Amino acid sequence: TATDPELATLLALEAFDQAPDDIGLFPEAMLALRQATDANRLVDYIPGTVAEAIQFSPDGTSLLVVETTERAVTRYRFRDGRVGEIEWRYQDTTTVDAFSDIAIDPDGTVAAILVVDETFGGVPGPEVVVDADGQDGLPGRVVVLDLETGVVVHTIEMPCTEATFGPIYFSGDGSIFAVHEAATDCGADPDWSGTTFYDTDTWAAIQAFDGAATSMSADGSLLLLSPIGPAELLRYPSLEQVATFDIYPEQSNRVLTPDGRTIMYRTDNSVDIRPGFWDVASNQQITWGDGFRGFYVNGAESFLANGYVLTPSTESDHIYDPTSGRSLLQLPTEVTLNTSVSSDDQFAATSHTDGVRIWEIGTRTNSFSLEATSAEVIWLNPDMLEEG
Repeated sequence: TATDPELATLLALEAFDQAPDDIGLFPEAMLALRQATDANRLVDYIPGTVAEAIQFSPDGTSLLVVETTERAVTRYRFRDGRVGEIEWRYQDTTTVDAFSDIAIDPDGTVAAILVVDETFGGVPGPEVVVDADGQDGLPGRVVVLDLETGVVVHTIEMPCTEATFGPIYFSGDGSIFAVHEAATDCGADPDWSGTTFYDTDTWAAIQAFDGAATSMSADGSLLLLSPIGPAELLRYPSLEQVATFDIYPEQSNRVLTPDGRTIMYRTDNSVDIRPGFWDVASNQQITWGDGFRGFYVNGAESFLANGYVLTPSTESDHIYDPTSGRSLLQLPTEVTLNTSVSSDDQFAATSHTDGVRIWEIGTRTNSFSLEATSAEVIWLNPDMLEEG
């Protein structure tokens, strides 16, 4: 079924095609075509896979797609908004556990894959060994792949804890890897959960933050702890407290923007779920974003290099200016699971239960021409139409 922008484009093209030969293109049809194409920013599509997570490489030449039920990660070539051939594919056929998230280090050397101890369907390979409950006995874990080859270079050891659902990320300089964990049966506190920091040179655990999700500024100087309760902003690595923020203390969906100026959070009253923006310096709310059901913050949002943020939702995704809360662009999506933005801020990828969509979110570069008997429209840019 076509989305509204796709349908509008088809109708506008039909109007163009039906223009009488002796009259040419009606101005109204030209305007409709311009507006429809301006609204339709979809430029490519990878069909047929439950894509739990996606990530552009730092150099923008590839797109990694986490296929949850296939327990696989596929690296696609990416160029000029188009998804190309498969460069490599890593698949673990010995497990029933779900591949849940991905993070790439800033240098583009390795990709970390979050594997959670859950079964989300799909058919595991014949090598898998399961117990009577259908479980393979493996804890949640993080597998580290060489980004160039897709070969496993490390599996992070987690004695008495296991990786769980939650955002994973590298610090801005790539020296720290963060993952949300929970205690297993051998832990001293079986109810413990929190975020653990790992040194990426040794992959040894170096710090743990009890009961909190975390996010960092891009320069690594600020760390936001987001437990159930007030959020706490610390200087890093000294852990000196900067401020506390009483922002929806009943939930932990709060994220520090890369510049450290704004905290983005989610309202949650089951009726109107929308993004909120909080100014760090004044410790005051800036505004709420557009209201719609289903917005969430759990690492699925993507920050652009220019400071804007792409937020996923169950209805339509928005790009916001976090400093003002103003919506700058809306993508006509449904039930977005994860997002990623290319390093040049030109393209965005959104993942869904039926595949991955690629959108052009920057300056338009695609061009084409439409011919009729008495008129030719040269489409240089949706903001510029010429007749000749």
